[in-house]
Amino acid sequence: MPQLIFDVDQVEKRKPEDELQSKVAYVHTEVLDQASGETQHTLMIPVQFHKYGVYPDIKKIGEIVEDTKLKREIYYRLRTYIKKLSPFLVPDSAE
Repeated sequence: MPQLIFDVDQVEKRKPEDELQSKVAYVHTEVLDQASGETQHTLMIPVQFHKYGVYPDIKKIGEIVEDTKLKREIYYRLRTYIKKLSPFLVPDSAE
């Protein structure tokens, strides 16, 4: 099982704005081999979220990662990560 490291790089309001006040978080993601510690993949994944849900961009994940199990693992772990952080994620610039 690989180790995943997430780091929120930037948060901005979704354009065009919607009724749910959706935001987009750009998450820098590293996939490490747990045995050797080597980086297997590095991704920048946009994640749209609002008070009702969290939606990572599965197409961006699929562009770099080919393994279906790994794609699913990244998707679900990223959703959990952003869901827990969402109350603290505010847009970088007040526009």
